[in-house]
Amino acid sequence: MTAIQDAPTKVISPSKLSHVVFRTRPENAAKMAEFWEFFVGGKKVFQNDLLTLIAYDDEHHRIAIVPIPVHVSFTFNTLQELLLSYRQRKAAGVTPVWCVHHGPTISMYYRDPDGNYIEVQVDVFETGEEAVAYMSGEEYQANPLGVDYDPEEIIAALEKGEDPKKFLLGGGDVYARAYQASSHFLDVLDQVFRLLFQTKLGGGVKGN
Repeated sequence: MTAIQDAPTKVISPSKLSHVVFRTRPENAAKMAEFWEFFVGGKKVFQNDLLTLIAYDDEHHRIAIVPIPVHVSFTFNTLQELLLSYRQRKAAGVTPVWCVHHGPTISMYYRDPDGNYIEVQVDVFETGEEAVAYMSGEEYQANPLGVDYDPEEIIAALEKGEDPKKFLLGGGDVYARAYQASSHFLDVLDQVFRLLFQTKLGGGVKGN
């Protein structure tokens, strides 16, 4: 693959469209979850008071229902491809408004000229089954939102020869384990969900 530092002008394409997120009112969340589970013949793989994730194939989730801004998500095959696309967009003045390790994915969020949100991501696990199993565990249950990261730090580490796997489920000097409990999240889950998404996804994006 082309070195991240020597990124060509054309942005590398994602491998697939991975999921869509629907915004709903909290009082309507249960009905929305029931409707979409029925509509696609799927199953809930994660649910709490604010977030429902629904799957219907080997992807860990295809539909999310939340009281936050909607977005569509695209997946890259490798961490290097995700970071290469980041550098290519950055060279054109388009930068992410939020970079977060969700646990099952390492993600970046952008806004288009109309203000629509776009997630680009790489899967942490090799299979959807592994991701769903992780999402059922204590770490994800404690913090399904995740922790922020700096893509430039990861790029610098990879250029020095670090193993990309080190940054998928965490560890190391550059990026601490993704699911150490964040006190700002655990204290008031409902408030922080709204605050983080308003803060992280509420501003403009350079170049748009």
